[in-house]
Amino acid sequence: MSSRRFASVLPPLAILSARALLAHRCLSHAKTRVYTIRHVLAEPQRFCAVTLLTQTIPGKEPAAACLFQTPRSTILFQTIDEPGSLENALRLFWKNNINMTRIESKPSSKSTSKYDFIVDFEGTQEMEATRDLVADLRRTCIRVELVDAKTVPWFPQSLSDLDYCVLGTLDAGADLESDHPGFNDEEYRNRRKEIADWAYSFKNGDPVPRINYTDTETRTWGAVYDKLQSLFPVHACKEYLDILPQLEKHCGCRADNIPQVRDISDFLEETTGWKMRPVAGLLSARNFLNGLAFKTFFSTQYIRHHSMPLYTPEPDICHELMGHAPMFGDPKFAEFSHQIGLASLGGIGFGISGN
Repeated sequence: MSSRRFASVLPPLAILSARALLAHRCLSHAKTRVYTIRHVLAEPQRFCAVTLLTQTIPGKEPAAACLFQTPRSTILFQTIDEPGSLENALRLFWKNNINMTRIESKPSSKSTSKYDFIVDFEGTQEMEATRDLVADLRRTCIRVELVDAKTVPWFPQSLSDLDYCVLGTLDAGADLESDHPGFNDEEYRNRRKEIADWAYSFKNGDPVPRINYTDTETRTWGAVYDKLQSLFPVHACKEYLDILPQLEKHCGCRADNIPQVRDISDFLEETTGWKMRPVAGLLSARNFLNGLAFKTFFSTQYIRHHSMPLYTPEPDICHELMGHAPMFGDPKFAEFSHQIGLASLGGIGFGISGN
């Protein structure tokens, strides 16, 4: 089923990505529920789509799925500060079959005998149950006000949730732009696709696949490695220069050998608790930062085209292992990166875009 056709059976929803999920899940920042597409089609008003995704797994038919998030609304109301007043108000949510997700209370700034309450709940302002709730609260409370719902982007809550972050690559893999050095090289494109497919099939807990790099790929790596060796003493920071020799010693990082992402990941895990996991191409800023929150660095495993070893229009194994990976072996830099990732979870704005 195509993305376009699948979306046509749902209410007007935002289609934000075009990669893959194989499970139908309802994801929110508070909890995860599992729904089938049958549930969604039966009661479409209960759901708002976060992402519609399609996936092609080598050797299998294309699959489609959708991330759904239960819509949230917020209501403010005020009661007299007396025994039973809050209980009476909250019973109205139960009466109207509305699930509360957060309650906040504080003394009224205008009266010492009154209390203000802020309640987040599942539902929209347009739902009949919400309208009935507001009517009931207005009969028993002093002030009732519905406020605009806050949209919190989905974010991972476990390492296994990172499986969803790597499905919607923005670029690269086997889909090259016309100005890419390897665009007209069919053999190179097929090789990129082969490595990208391995990354797409990777799931949390799997061993990182080892790539049997060709002589041409190794020579390309070597050209970059030799060039950078002359630049490191001048331009690299002390921490980088301290860690690179360890990667050479423990991970086989040298001009005539492309180190395996699995070996670099094992080294980092022992050193700072970080991991690397394969990805098929460039990720959005949000998904890249999601990985940092779980001490995970997403790494491509394919390499740039041999015709231009000192140039690449997108991340490749040279960029990942010679550029990023060494610094995650430094405890201070690793923790700094971790905190940036944690701060980004569910964030809106400040340059955090994508899904």
